[in-house]
Amino acid sequence: MIKKFFLASSLFFASQYASAQSDISYGIKAGLNVSSIVGDATDNLNMKTGIHAGGFVEFGINEHFSIQPEVIFSTQGAKYERDSDLDGTNEDICDRLNYINIPILAKIDVLDGLSAQIGPQLGILASAKTKLGDNDSTDIKDDLKSTDIGLAIGLGYEIEEGVTFDARYNMGITDIAKSDAIDQRNSTIQFSVGYKF
Repeated sequence: MIKKFFLASSLFFASQYASAQSDISYGIKAGLNVSSIVGDATDNLNMKTGIHAGGFVEFGINEHFSIQPEVIFSTQGAKYERDSDLDGTNEDICDRLNYINIPILAKIDVLDGLSAQIGPQLGILASAKTKLGDNDSTDIKDDLKSTDIGLAIGLGYEIEEGVTFDARYNMGITDIAKSDAIDQRNSTIQFSVGYKF
């Protein structure tokens, strides 16, 4: 059902582009992630900081509406502590989930330079590792699903020089864990700076 929604949304945005005389622009962006994992057995998880970087294409449909697909490399995951079995001290654990995210955003101008952004996002899992303290990382990619469907919503601001600023929340909709015993989803806040050519 969720994948059908993503496909339908993508087709709708594509049809809007095809039916318009579009003004096309390109850009790059990068910024800060503040991410975690929500759902079952996540009460003790803490936010993890990371980065994201990539590019976008903006198709101007009319003066106040455009469609912006993006391809973004995004480092996500979560951190938590647990009691050591040996001496009772806390051990830091970090789950590092790296995704190639492909949001397709509808951008609606609400004020001069300020836009509201919303659209579906497909995440492709590139790598997944967990690290316990100073120990070597353990690969956990086989424990997670290869794709993640989410909803991206946020605000953007662009100045005349082509510099862009974005604040966005990426809400995971589908369960990322392969296990049927738990339901866990990505949750990521992003702050970006970009440049439109």
